[in-house]
Amino acid sequence: MSEQSKAPVTARHASTVLLLRDSERGVEVFMERRHIRSDFVGGAYVFPGGRVDPEDRVDE
Repeated sequence: MSEQSKAPVTARHASTVLLLRDSERGVEVFMERRHIRSDFVGGAYVFPGGRVDPEDRVDE
């Protein structure tokens, strides 16, 4: 894909969860592996997370 054909990407609200625990073997980190056939970074290890839906919003 050429530089000219790339459309601007609109940012959206998202959330990521980082789970850590201290064990006898040291710090452990919880991650998920994306399905190998995923359209976006298939097979990558990632922190769990996802989009923020309108009903998740907290108004301050």
